Amino acid sequence: MRRKLAVWFVLLISGFLIGSILQFARLQRVQQELSASTKQLGSCQSNEQLSQLRDTATMMYLEVVQKNYGKAGEHAKEFFDQAQRIEAARKTPRSRTCFVTSWLAGI
Repeated sequence: MRRKLAVWFVLLISGFLIGSILQFARLQRVQQELSASTKQLGSCQSNEQLSQLRDTATMMYLEVVQKNYGKAGEHAKEFFDQAQRIEAARKTPRSRTCFVTSWLAGI
């Protein structure tokens, strides 16, 4: 009887340990997926901000071509406000300069 009880106790403890190890492995995998998704989301948000900035610059250009300088000035103000917001949101000064040079090179 004691031996049977000891075997069940060992089986119970080993079952909990195996379950804990499996849950830990699953947790690690999910955390890696979350990290990758977070990076991708940040990239998409950055691309969206740049797209909006490009759209504003395009609207400014179109208004200048049509000689609507008042509206072009409004778009220019909006453009520079957006650029400053994007720059302020950058985490490091190095990424700020890289952003400016890469964006200006793409124009």
